[in-house]
Amino acid sequence: MLEHIAFYSDTKPDFPFIVFGKNQLSYYQAYGKINALAEYLSKNGMVEGQNIGVLMPSVPEFVLTYFGILRAGGTPVLLNPALPHSDLASVASKLHLDIIVYFDEYQKIVTEMEYRRNLPSKKILFSKTPNENPNSLATIFRSDVYPLAGEKIGSNHAETIFLTSGTTNRFIRPVIFPHENLKKNAHNLLSVIQDKGNVRMLSTFPLASPFSHFMMIDPIILSGNTMVLANGFSPEIVSATFSDEKVDFLLTFPEYMKKLLSVTSATEKQMALSKCFSTGDYLPVSLLQKFEEKYQVPVLEVYGSTETGIVSINANRFERIIGSVGKLLTHEAIRIVNDYNAEVPEETEGELWIDRSFIFTGYLEDHPHNISSSDRWFPTGDIVRMDSGGYLYFISRKSDRILRYGYWTHPREIELVIGQHPKILETFIVPLEKSEKHHTMKLVVVPRQSETMTAEEVSSFIQTHLPKYLQPDSIEFIETVERDSTGKVHRNMIDRN
Repeated sequence: MLEHIAFYSDTKPDFPFIVFGKNQLSYYQAYGKINALAEYLSKNGMVEGQNIGVLMPSVPEFVLTYFGILRAGGTPVLLNPALPHSDLASVASKLHLDIIVYFDEYQKIVTEMEYRRNLPSKKILFSKTPNENPNSLATIFRSDVYPLAGEKIGSNHAETIFLTSGTTNRFIRPVIFPHENLKKNAHNLLSVIQDKGNVRMLSTFPLASPFSHFMMIDPIILSGNTMVLANGFSPEIVSATFSDEKVDFLLTFPEYMKKLLSVTSATEKQMALSKCFSTGDYLPVSLLQKFEEKYQVPVLEVYGSTETGIVSINANRFERIIGSVGKLLTHEAIRIVNDYNAEVPEETEGELWIDRSFIFTGYLEDHPHNISSSDRWFPTGDIVRMDSGGYLYFISRKSDRILRYGYWTHPREIELVIGQHPKILETFIVPLEKSEKHHTMKLVVVPRQSETMTAEEVSSFIQTHLPKYLQPDSIEFIETVERDSTGKVHRNMIDRN
């Protein structure tokens, strides 16, 4: 993507690249600061291929630092501050960091990394308090550097390391994503969306999240458009930002959409939004309809993951199917297989496999699930089906399936039915004992605030609405459930709550 920033720095130097509050950076200004950091890193001993940690909030300096590291030939390791801080400190030992660039507000995380001896000796600090330290990020970014024509830009084998949220495997894992495949992802996405003209986009995912890169940063740079950053993640600030800054596209996730629905002033402002993309978790139809009614914008569901990038998307209001996660970006890149690894016909559920030439190359740590160079296909662990029109439907995680009397069932099918009870906020099915032909299961219930319920009341509702083989074996009540930075429930942690 660096060559595109350089190109737009020459061809439309004054065009806004990043808008943040009342400030904006043009492509020309941003490129100068990116090169300033790259020059500093090179002069201070950084060599090509070193892992450079980035621990920063969603501010313009994040974008400049990210591309400055790439410009110098380093590998950015994106430490998402929305992840549990103790987990971040713990995973640092797997990252082999040579340098870390961080904001002073995350000093506690850095201190814990140091305590665990998981931190490199070289640190670059960004402080909101003005200072003249020549090694501070603020000082480095005060200068602009522009390379000579024809000078090499970054590494030919550039990679970024993202962190998973830990939803699937309970632990955060570092994912290596080559820039060649990030670029493929952005190209494919733009070819499907097919929007002409100038576009402004805002993401409610942290900039360190892979989805901000897959859906916003890379496509914006590839098309020479503008990313808008909100000065904070409160729904009031975000709503005001996409109104005041005339944002065209909003990238968000279901749990955040619920928060935006609570913003009372939103309906009083003129909105320029033309599309809202939702990804990261299951999107209930009722939530989609309420959001569309309030904001007068089509909500388009997207499917992907940290390991795969964007797999499918509903491109626009007229071609979407509500409940589907859209059409594939690249048809030749997938297979849907049964438990015996044989491809299944249309309208049949199976596990999604993806051609590894389009996705990540493996996990940074030595792990048995690393992709072998001889394996063409990566098993995602997601159960999906595809209809005759080529629309993909996400069903569940393969590991979440529950075996009842010899037949597989999906927890969400049960949860959606029980969740219709007016006193219930959320429900979760948790497997208990597992045998070869049958799993016992427990229903975990989160009641609505100020509501009181009994197991007998829930059991009566279940017996009326579900067949015997789908009825849980026990019921438990909890007040809340753990979620990741996108609001997704850590299903494998529910029982520990």
